[in-house]
Amino acid sequence: MTDSPSSPPAPDITSGANPGIGCFIMGCAAFVLIGIAIFFIYQGLRMDKAINAFTDPEPATYPIEEPTADQKEALYQRLDAFSQAALDEKQTELTLSAADLNHLIATAPILKDYRGTALVTEINDFFIIADLSQMINRILPGNPRYLNATFSLTPFLRDDKTVRLDVKNITSTKHDIPQGFVDLYGQRQVLQFDEDNPTLGPILQRLQSIEIKDHTIHITTLPPEPE
Repeated sequence: MTDSPSSPPAPDITSGANPGIGCFIMGCAAFVLIGIAIFFIYQGLRMDKAINAFTDPEPATYPIEEPTADQKEALYQRLDAFSQAALDEKQTELTLSAADLNHLIATAPILKDYRGTALVTEINDFFIIADLSQMINRILPGNPRYLNATFSLTPFLRDDKTVRLDVKNITSTKHDIPQGFVDLYGQRQVLQFDEDNPTLGPILQRLQSIEIKDHTIHITTLPPEPE
């Protein structure tokens, strides 16, 4: 009985290969990546320079009139009653006017960072209209700059019970603000509360809806769980 012929050895695909080809391919890839990086840096610097045209070197200040003692007491009694009903799993509703929002900015510890930089001027059929001063970061180090403008905002309740204000439009009497910047800025939230907030977290979990109605903000809680 004869032995079966053994399989021929696999060819060595590297045999005779020119190492310069691999270096050339790697060089081309590096060149493309560097080119992409330079392009994005250039575009970012262009955008950064364009933003300078409608921002200011100093923040605007928007003083808010402090509520009277009676106004503050009445507002916080309504907030306490709403919060307790929410924690007790009772269905209830809270309405907040533009004046109420300003009084909260002026007095609520959770909103202290907005004092002097935010003023709600009205709530119309669709939006909360507020004058805001927002610092805009630079790509490269430099002096601070601020977007001092009028924002159109909508309150939004996410499925995870996060409450936020979405930016829908930004206008200014001093500058033309490009729509592209408005769309980009709209991807961030001016104000957001989530379940991790130690004060509002448990209450947020009981919210059913937040909407603008009759020139006020209407906030409702979920009905009680069926027994």
